[in-house]
Amino acid sequence: MRPRDSVPLETQFCSLRQERRAFTKVNDILTLLRYICIGAIVISIVEWIKGCRNKRKPKLMKKLLIAVFISTIIFSSIFTGCGNGTATTTSTLTSTSTSISTTPTTTGTTTPEDGFTAAWCKKTVNSFKTLQPAVVPDNLADTGAKMGGEFDVNEYFKLLTHISMDSGYVLDYVYITDTKNGGPILYVRPADKIPFYTYDEYKTATHETPRQEKDLSLIWLVQGTDDTKWGNKIKIDGTSQGYFEYAVLQTLSNEFYLLGGATTINKTIFCEKADLESIWAEIEAAGMGPVDASIKEQAQVIDFTPVVTFHPGLVQVSFVFFHKYTGFESYSCYISKEYPYFITNVIETPLLDFNLTGQ
Repeated sequence: MRPRDSVPLETQFCSLRQERRAFTKVNDILTLLRYICIGAIVISIVEWIKGCRNKRKPKLMKKLLIAVFISTIIFSSIFTGCGNGTATTTSTLTSTSTSISTTPTTTGTTTPEDGFTAAWCKKTVNSFKTLQPAVVPDNLADTGAKMGGEFDVNEYFKLLTHISMDSGYVLDYVYITDTKNGGPILYVRPADKIPFYTYDEYKTATHETPRQEKDLSLIWLVQGTDDTKWGNKIKIDGTSQGYFEYAVLQTLSNEFYLLGGATTINKTIFCEKADLESIWAEIEAAGMGPVDASIKEQAQVIDFTPVVTFHPGLVQVSFVFFHKYTGFESYSCYISKEYPYFITNVIETPLLDFNLTGQ
């Protein structure tokens, strides 16, 4: 696994971490303490019985109360959870998952989750990729300066209907190029604000307001009225589809007008195993094949089902990327439930490594 920057997930999964520590580091000590507590109680009871015979009840009652009190404190310290002594239960670890279904729901009341199917996923991703232009305008390739008439990234929201821009804000981009390599960098600005026309203007703004430490989002900067502010002003409707669309936007939105070496970032999200045949055909049609039979066989065992998992305070979106330079890779991002929707952690795990460009 290749985790990116460390993020504060400890708060969300504190009880899970405590459980692991109990079994991996101090389990033997806790077991010993339990036996000591039980032994103290047993000894007190035995002494109580003896005291009843010898009529020493007051003194033995005091011993018993002290033993029980100490045992209670030890037990409570063992079984309390994280933080300020508040007990944790297994219910704090419970997560609800919505996995893509291979068949649409045909009975019951239709909900947003009912539409989260493989067909919907494929249509969303394919339409998104089709919308992105490939041919770079001369003005962007030469200087990076926008002249008007270039691709409008707000077209994304006509496809991603479960997310939207906050009122009064629009999505925009600058273009960075050295005439041989180039690509867009997305940001958000007020609709009535003059946009950044060059990468240098954008770079100056990022120096004035650095990225928030907990935010790993691709789109993170907001051009303010008087200053540059953080938070991307993109809203999610709270459904599984909404969080999935947000992850699509944050991973694929800069894959247009790619020039030279920047084309290496181009990747595809898989929605179901049936997509394999089409990707093999595309590879061979492009002259990068034929794909080795062993690679095809190994790819068949990969689970391509995208999953949206709701945790306390976070939503995890997981799917599989295909990249012609690296092969198949599992991708998971953790999105905060609170607006603005930071991506607080990203984990990428290689599933099947190969480089088709070398074939």
